[in-house]
Amino acid sequence: MLITLTWGWKYGLLSALAGGCQSLWYLWGPSNGYAVFFVVPPFTLWIIWHGICADLRRKQKDHKWWLNIYAVEVPFRILSTINLYTLSRWAITLNPPPWDWASNSTNIIPLHFSNFVVIKQAVVGYIVLLLADVLLKFKFIRTFFKQKGQYHHEDTGYIMSAFIAFGILFWVFDSILGFMVFYDDISFLDLLALNVPSQQTWARAFVIVACLIGGLITIRMFYRKQEIGKALQESEDDFKKLLEYAPVAIAVLDKNENTEYANRKYVETIGYTDNINLIKKWSADVEKALREGKEIEPSEYNVTCKDGKVRVMEISWTFVTDKTIAIFTDITERKRADEALVESEEKFRLLAENSIDCIWMVNTRLKFTYLSPSVERMMGFKPEQWVGTILRSHFKKKEFLKVSILAVKALKNYKTFDYIIFETKMLNSKNEEVDIEISGKALLNSKGKLIGLQGVTKDITERKKAEKILKDSKIKLQLLYDSSSDAIMLLDEKGFFDCNEAALRLFGCTNREKFCNRHPGDFSPPTQPDGTDSMSYARNNIAVALKEGSKRFEHLHRRLDGTNFPAEVLLDALMLEGKKVLQARVYDITERKQLYEELAKHRDHLEELVKKRTKELEEKYKELERMNNLFAGREFRIKELKDKVKKLEKK
Repeated sequence: MLITLTWGWKYGLLSALAGGCQSLWYLWGPSNGYAVFFVVPPFTLWIIWHGICADLRRKQKDHKWWLNIYAVEVPFRILSTINLYTLSRWAITLNPPPWDWASNSTNIIPLHFSNFVVIKQAVVGYIVLLLADVLLKFKFIRTFFKQKGQYHHEDTGYIMSAFIAFGILFWVFDSILGFMVFYDDISFLDLLALNVPSQQTWARAFVIVACLIGGLITIRMFYRKQEIGKALQESEDDFKKLLEYAPVAIAVLDKNENTEYANRKYVETIGYTDNINLIKKWSADVEKALREGKEIEPSEYNVTCKDGKVRVMEISWTFVTDKTIAIFTDITERKRADEALVESEEKFRLLAENSIDCIWMVNTRLKFTYLSPSVERMMGFKPEQWVGTILRSHFKKKEFLKVSILAVKALKNYKTFDYIIFETKMLNSKNEEVDIEISGKALLNSKGKLIGLQGVTKDITERKKAEKILKDSKIKLQLLYDSSSDAIMLLDEKGFFDCNEAALRLFGCTNREKFCNRHPGDFSPPTQPDGTDSMSYARNNIAVALKEGSKRFEHLHRRLDGTNFPAEVLLDALMLEGKKVLQARVYDITERKQLYEELAKHRDHLEELVKKRTKELEEKYKELERMNNLFAGREFRIKELKDKVKKLEKK
């Protein structure tokens, strides 16, 4: 039984097969005959049953009461009793068996004998369990069977030894008392052990069993007390760990308001464990609370830490006997967050109140829950006049149908819906429609639950007017563009993408599509009059126009019918829909070229006439000069003669 209780049913079965259970075959076989097959095996099954229950108890730390060693004996005892009264008695009636060693077995068993066997086996079974339980309370037994020692095992060994010693002393004392008082004819040794009367044996056995039971009960009470103490100690250790590793700073003050304990968070946050300068203020708060009969509410204090930083602490106080537990919650960041939130809310309020556009919120039923003050400037209503009103009351039926479809779509698909911007018309206080632009998106709470829609409404009346003016201007410009007598074309890096009617007439095209589908090279001969490649010449001029903004040059173009014509081209760079393009104006200068040629011919003729006349004049000039030289020589000769005459006259 000790083996099966300590090592399990497998080792218990092995010990039963190899031990005393098998000796019963030889002890009971000759007298029981066939019944031995129903009387002996239950002893082996008894060992296995208690081994299985012991394994279950080991697997369950706090097993149920019905797994107790004495409780599990009851169902086995019931089955064993049924076996003794039925199968065993029936098997005896089949005796004698054919084997020789049981040939003298009886085939009749009285009922009172069966009763005696049932009671004997039950008593013996419980005594065996009791002795096994007692022995396992001793440390040396558990050590022998390599079992884990129980809590305060030495103390339990002393307790059980004391009860066993009391039983032994009672046996000796009863022997002495019987020898001296009741049995004059029986010696002391006979009363002690050699020939003990049956009534004395039963009485002493009862006392010894009672001592064993009393010892077990006392040990269990001792275990329960020790387990309670151990659980209390573990709970106290856990509480200390909880205090030590708590996420908030905790300090314990004694009755003199001195810091008796401070956890790690307290030391990390505040930096010291001595008294902090809060006692006076705290005492005043306590006295005020006691005086007014109120609970001590958590209070906020500015605590100067050892590093010199001032932290905002929310301190909660509680009294435990003569000690005070103070819990310090660092709310510095929370205070900053609260201040930031207040500042953010103030900014939002200022933004909403001073926004030109109207900021609004509606719930899932499309009722307004908030409007910024700008709604009064935009629609002529105060915000409180609109709060609680439904969206439908502010639109005409046609416009509301468009708005409601978009709103329902946003509410239905809010998880994937981003935002929407659209234009519509809303009714103002004069029941007039106002052009507005609405930007809206789903409104979710902090848990991600849909609570409505939010957005901004912008008055676009002036923008609509500007757009109308711009549209009218575009129409006028288009008319000027189309009706201009100048050939105008628009081109980008891919080629032509638009032209007017004058350009179509100039190049001999029937429509714009035909013109724009043509490559620019189709409107020029391969080379220019000076031999330059037409495409290279055109690309160079386009590059200059894109760089400098404009470029004027002459170019020889070709119509679709193959005729060439000289042209003057003016390229202007401009931005169109965010893209840089060129506007080309092409002027046919054929007549101008012809005029220049006529003028050149007249100029050449005049130059020939001038040269001829000049030559004649030069010849006459030379003749005149010769004559002049003759006359000049004659005059000089006459003068010399006159001078000679005068000299002669003087003489």
